[in-house]
Amino acid sequence: MTQPVDYQSKTTARHSLWWRLVKSRITWFFFVPAVILHLGAYVAVSSSKTLRDMLFSDDQPARQVNLSDREIQQAVEDLIKLNRNHFALSLQQLDEFRVRLDAAQGNRFKALRLEDAERKQKIADGVWPTADAPDKTAKYFDRIDIDPPAVQKMPMVDVEAEDFTRLYNLHQVFEGDLAKLFERYHAIELSASLTQPLPLSKSLEVTRLDVPKRRPLPEGFLSKPIRTQAELDKFKRDLKDLYLETRDIVNSAARWVEMAESRTTSFSPSALFGTQVNIIPAPQPYYGHYLNPRLFRQVEIKQLLTPKVALGTRMGKGELSSQAQWMSLDRWYYIGPFAHPARNGGGGGAGARTMESLQHKYPPESGIDLDATYRGRDNRELRWKYRAVGLNELLSVPAEKGLKIMPYTVDNEAYAVWYFYTEMWSDEERTVVTSFASDDFGMCWVNGQLVYQSPPDTQPWVPFAQQGFRNIKLRKGFNRVLFKLENWTGSTGFSVIMMTYEDRDLIKAIEQDQRGQ
Repeated sequence: MTQPVDYQSKTTARHSLWWRLVKSRITWFFFVPAVILHLGAYVAVSSSKTLRDMLFSDDQPARQVNLSDREIQQAVEDLIKLNRNHFALSLQQLDEFRVRLDAAQGNRFKALRLEDAERKQKIADGVWPTADAPDKTAKYFDRIDIDPPAVQKMPMVDVEAEDFTRLYNLHQVFEGDLAKLFERYHAIELSASLTQPLPLSKSLEVTRLDVPKRRPLPEGFLSKPIRTQAELDKFKRDLKDLYLETRDIVNSAARWVEMAESRTTSFSPSALFGTQVNIIPAPQPYYGHYLNPRLFRQVEIKQLLTPKVALGTRMGKGELSSQAQWMSLDRWYYIGPFAHPARNGGGGGAGARTMESLQHKYPPESGIDLDATYRGRDNRELRWKYRAVGLNELLSVPAEKGLKIMPYTVDNEAYAVWYFYTEMWSDEERTVVTSFASDDFGMCWVNGQLVYQSPPDTQPWVPFAQQGFRNIKLRKGFNRVLFKLENWTGSTGFSVIMMTYEDRDLIKAIEQDQRGQ
């Protein structure tokens, strides 16, 4: 029996054959040129290093910015205003140091006079052998000009109107007056500590400070017109050098005050002056001009002078004030003090302070257990404690109280090491620009990766310093942050401050800056 013919199936088959033929020709039409093109590209990339670097290297040339005459002049005006403001603030710091140093040396002298008066009375009453109670005030402290020298009281400075040159030169005046106060303090301690009689006037002869000669303003610094990018770059370098000089003066004064208030009696010449500015750059409470000279951007002067910092440990939409540009991590658990590895025999004199000793590992570096206890300095039992700062501290004067994280006073000692631990939350994976700062040495790990290590030299706490910026990769969810803090002498503390939004240009500039170091 003859089967019926399915014309629809035959038609479909013919169409199917026709389409396969057409499709094969189309495929060959596009496939052959594509293969040739890819082979050519492979040969070109393989033979050209320049092309490979351009396509695959992250180390691209820095973005070139062509500025108009008006933009250059505006940049000069903003930079002068910015640094004038810095100078005014540092002079107010120096004035505060003058008051504290004056009080330290004056109170020490008064205490010694009172002590000797009591000894005199005991001698007169016959209850104290004369040989064991020398009258230092009467015999050895031939009172000279012990009153503080004439120091210019720093008034509230009109940042807009004050002469730039005068603001800069006043730093040197303050340094000289503060040096005299510290010489008197040092002389008092020297005269009081010696077993052989030494009048105060003689002590002053051996406690003179060799105050360094400071950099003068370059000739024609503010009078020469600036018209080109090269001239603007030189102007910025000169400004940076001048600012480093003023910070050097402030750092020296801070060390003198710390030594006087802590009754330090032995002095290393290298510790008396802030001579390590090449390692410890000046604080830069803004981003832009100085963060990387290759990255120039126009920003509002108010944003440069007053960065808005919020406190917290959560980053994401709705977590912080919309005005906040930075977030300072404010809640930590800490443990310490551990014995400083550079101390000879634990309680002896200071030993060699080397990078090897600073990187000595203590138990928290091997894993975080907030219920664990360890043996610390002087064989004390150490437990984790909770430490946080609040909004009241951020709004206080000085505002550093809201940013600087320190051990409780009972745990705050010289020649010691602490560990601080927190967990911060991010609503997504992101790269954040982060400012690290510590007094003295500091190291930081994020999710187990070492992301920051300060120079080994002793240094003050300086947030937003150029050498403290790092790019940190955060995971979505919780991120573990461990900070190791070392204190050699004086005050101590640290901060971790994160930018609240992603700035690709700034992240790129920091990456290039880190490669160049």
